[in-house]
Amino acid sequence: MNKSSYEAHNSQYIVGFDHERRGHEYNNANKVQYNPDSPLGKLIDSNPHIKIGVDIGCGSGWVANLMSQTMDEVYAIEPSAAALDIAKKLYPDNKKVTWINAFAQEAIKNLDLKDSAIFNCFCVLSHLEDDDVIEITRQINSVAKPGSILSFSECFGCDYHAHLWHIRTEAWWQERFLDWDIDFFGPSLNGHYGGRKAFSAIYR
Repeated sequence: MNKSSYEAHNSQYIVGFDHERRGHEYNNANKVQYNPDSPLGKLIDSNPHIKIGVDIGCGSGWVANLMSQTMDEVYAIEPSAAALDIAKKLYPDNKKVTWINAFAQEAIKNLDLKDSAIFNCFCVLSHLEDDDVIEITRQINSVAKPGSILSFSECFGCDYHAHLWHIRTEAWWQERFLDWDIDFFGPSLNGHYGGRKAFSAIYR
């Protein structure tokens, strides 16, 4: 497991409570979940029957808290204990979210999901090496129930790999999610790296 992404982001959380609080306020005020590079808002609105959320790489918990507003249970997975400390301070009364301090590869396989879920990933996998992403997608496939949905603000398009930034082809993602109907709809990364960002999928 390559931990360079974890180490880079964890250092920000250690000293970043006020910064994170302001970020949450901005995201809520601007309804960032409806940005062109995020399918999450529309997917939540169009699938009110799904009551389970899995937020992969939840950071300081903004998306997990958002999902809990319409869902009965949310599993928020984050390897940074510092990030989860901030999340618990920001949302101390949120009883719908289960905060899981672990790497996604380890945490997802232990989920006992009783029904379909929305799996959210907000530009997390684009910072991880192929081997780690392959294992995460394998674990998603192992626990997902039919009717589950992927909400991935992740990169696709060209074949580009750099330190803490990876773009995989559509074929690469389709190979990882063979039993899912994938919609690659995301906007261009504005010339950066030659890729696009955001796709969703439904598990058949």
